[in-house]
Amino acid sequence: MDPVTTIGLVSGILSFIDATAKILKLSWALYNSAEGSSDETEIRSKLAGSMAVIWTQLSPPNQSAMAEEDRFLVTLAQECNKLSNDIREELQRLRPKWRRSKAQSGLVALKTLMVEPKIRDLEKQLQKCRDQLHFHISALSR
Repeated sequence: MDPVTTIGLVSGILSFIDATAKILKLSWALYNSAEGSSDETEIRSKLAGSMAVIWTQLSPPNQSAMAEEDRFLVTLAQECNKLSNDIREELQRLRPKWRRSKAQSGLVALKTLMVEPKIRDLEKQLQKCRDQLHFHISALSR
């Protein structure tokens, strides 16, 4: 075997071992958790859920009687709420059906690692939306 192939093979093996270790560690954490999900998932869910509270506060009964900048603010808050709901739905799918099942915990750990980039992307979009919302609320309060 030539040296380049050997390096590639060793690199692949190390990547596999690293991924397996992550899956086993997360699986064990899920299996032993009281809620059936990891601490990070619980924190993410609470942060995404906080947007629902903001949405209820900004949601007007009659949007047609509002000023243009207020309508834009409501539309922006609605978009933030939609993103937070998408995050919460993704996180809800990452809960094991049977909490004290090692197989379910392992499957959820694998799904978590696969869905992680999508959730991270949704969180970035939500953060941008929240920043815009904060900017507009600050501008209106002056």
